[in-house]
Amino acid sequence: GCRTLGDGDTWTLNIIANSPPNFSTPADGLTGYESGLGWVNPTTMPTITLVAGTDVITISRVSGLGVPLTGNMTLVTDNIQIAASNPYNFLAGDALLITDCESADLFRATIVGGGVITHTAGNTSNNLSKVYRQDEGAVVMAFESTTYFIGQNAQGGSALYMIPFGSTTATELVSGVQDMQLFFAIDNNNDQRPDSYVVATAGTDWGEVISVIIGMLLYTDDNITVDAQPFYFNDTNVYLSNGTDVNTS
Repeated sequence: GCRTLGDGDTWTLNIIANSPPNFSTPADGLTGYESGLGWVNPTTMPTITLVAGTDVITISRVSGLGVPLTGNMTLVTDNIQIAASNPYNFLAGDALLITDCESADLFRATIVGGGVITHTAGNTSNNLSKVYRQDEGAVVMAFESTTYFIGQNAQGGSALYMIPFGSTTATELVSGVQDMQLFFAIDNNNDQRPDSYVVATAGTDWGEVISVIIGMLLYTDDNITVDAQPFYFNDTNVYLSNGTDVNTS
């Protein structure tokens, strides 16, 4: 997307989408939850239970490529015109972002088809913050937000899961993941170098986070014979093998 989308001092995101993601500024692009504290599990039928003590991370962004407008808007309530081919397969109900690299609006598509995107139902208003124009380089981009967590799977073990924004269904990505711990690199003097590494807390300034250390503890589904040895994870001796089975914790 626009280079400006990475600079929270140069633009303000106007959100009219119903049930919007937590993404009012670029600082909201990354959010962590220490041991899941503050995270609301949206999964239903089945509910995938978070493994106690494991961390959760949500990554939100707009797609790297945008679909250019093919016509100028006249009113802030006008339909948005794009190529009839709809190259990135926008769908009704999708959270979309329109921007000219000076302003941006996050809305839900009501109807997509025939080179037109409407923004009426599914939004708190059909008024965008401004009139967007083809001749000013306006583009539409898909909004993507994904949460990753460690959940208990149907086989009685644990796995790494992902949940797309707005979904209640989690997809199992990798089985045998027992733990995930996150440490966030904080740059508090704006020199793009980490000054400290912290766990997520209620007071974390996500705008100061420049990178993430992700630690995962994995186990095999098979019983294997090994010499007794300690397993260290997150600076802790989490398991001492009995020499015959490391499929427990």
